[in-house]
Amino acid sequence: STPAFLQIYSHAAPSPHGSVDDNSDHRWNLISDLHMLERTIRRLPPPPSTPSTSDPTLSTSSPRLEESQPAPEAHPFDPHAQWMLPALLNVLRAIHTLWTPLGRQHVPANLALIYEMSPSERTVLMAVGGLDRTLKADEAGGGSEEAPALGEIVRDWVKNLRDSGYQILGLLMSHIPSVFSMPGLAPALHQTFLESLEHMEHRHLRAAVRVVLQSLVLHCPISDSSLSEWVGLLLERLLPHMHTRLQVEWNKLGAGPQAGAWTTEQDGRASALEGGAVTNEVLWERILRDLSRDYLAVLQLLAAGGHGTGAYAPFRVKGSLKPSQNQAQLPDPARAGPVAGTSTQNTGAVAASKVLSEMRPPMLSWMLSHHQTAVIQLTETASSALTWPDSDTAHKGIMSCKALVAAIHSSVAGAGSLVEGVGDWVLRRSLEGLTLTSNQGHQGELIALIRDILVQVGAHTPGPQSVMASLPGVSAEVYQGFCAQMGVTRSDKEQRVHVKKLLMHSGGDSLRALASVTQNSCKVMVKGVGTDPGRMMQRYTSSMGGAEEVVMPSLF
Repeated sequence: STPAFLQIYSHAAPSPHGSVDDNSDHRWNLISDLHMLERTIRRLPPPPSTPSTSDPTLSTSSPRLEESQPAPEAHPFDPHAQWMLPALLNVLRAIHTLWTPLGRQHVPANLALIYEMSPSERTVLMAVGGLDRTLKADEAGGGSEEAPALGEIVRDWVKNLRDSGYQILGLLMSHIPSVFSMPGLAPALHQTFLESLEHMEHRHLRAAVRVVLQSLVLHCPISDSSLSEWVGLLLERLLPHMHTRLQVEWNKLGAGPQAGAWTTEQDGRASALEGGAVTNEVLWERILRDLSRDYLAVLQLLAAGGHGTGAYAPFRVKGSLKPSQNQAQLPDPARAGPVAGTSTQNTGAVAASKVLSEMRPPMLSWMLSHHQTAVIQLTETASSALTWPDSDTAHKGIMSCKALVAAIHSSVAGAGSLVEGVGDWVLRRSLEGLTLTSNQGHQGELIALIRDILVQVGAHTPGPQSVMASLPGVSAEVYQGFCAQMGVTRSDKEQRVHVKKLLMHSGGDSLRALASVTQNSCKVMVKGVGTDPGRMMQRYTSSMGGAEEVVMPSLF
């Protein structure tokens, strides 16, 4: 319980030597045990790589999940995990409970500092000088500074305890496959993170998403039973909450479509941030961007597959794969589609082969068969990300939306429920994304997404045609001419050019920036694909060797 946790690890009592912290030994013992476990698991050899024998390009078109898989081999750490994991989850639950309204009632005033960021954490988030500058400043003070208060000690201890606990969970999933066969572990893990989800601050939730959730999605066995046990409940609870949380927080910055109110004791700003108002706003926005990027990375992993971006992505584990051992089992890059995310440009490269062989197949077909409501939430969040002024987040949203369009085009079972939504509000938000300066680097991808929706989803519903016909300045004659051009054009690139011209013709204020580009544009010759994008303006169309492309000096 929370009172017992605080009584054991944070109680201070007077002694003949003055007021001392008589529970420091308990705290040191607990954090030392966790650090020892973390170091032990890190040094364990990773499991042997077993590349998927199925073609990842067919993952959305033929949902084939192995109902019966061989049980994972016993691991030397299994006996320790059986007693260690329940205790670790109980510790994390106690920490999470401290941020609930009931838990706050048990926290004395002298420990209220646990709800604030430490100076070193603020310095790291602000990325000004890094942690080294803070450490040097502390060392310069020498022993003249006063001893830290109990609240500061407990605050740093709780943070280290939380971070180390998350790291252990992520490492267990990436290094010890047998952990997924432990009875009762999945419900305990869900309870640990879901029962206090509404009260977690953005910075804490970001760490859980990046380290624990992404490792779970990356390494959970691809079988119907395992996915249902480990991922199913998380999708049903986490996706709706995260969509509302991110939408409301971005609305506070004046970005994205409006959403319902999300109210908790913590909005990620007030209690955690202490200092000037400007600094607080910068920190809060930084944390929001980091949370959005890591969560959209998980959605991209679910919808489109990939290798992840966290610390425990398969190709980041040393020695997890020797390219020479699995070169023959690699999928043909030339057959890879938008869902697989592979490219023919790196064919034969050792690094690319390693990543391809460790590619995580998408879970979209399984989600459409078992959790259609969660797929709807994924679609809403991924499309909303196109309207948030963050380039990295928007790019991950584009990749997820492309996977959804590919599933509709491939007639995946259950994808019919996505047709109306993708053909209407995904298209609308793609158009809205074209008006953001932050998406200037993804203009070509957004236009390609719009083209795919018109051609591939438009064959199933008239929604995309209605959206395009309703653009400001697009008359019936103009739209009929556009449809005629699209009908006689077979080249994807030329169809994207037609889409771009229609958008430029639109007289709406939201798309007027595109129309002004043609007046100041210039033409250059782009040779190959090795041109440094940082030394030239962003191109609208994809790179093609020797092709003449329009370079956009500025959209705003």
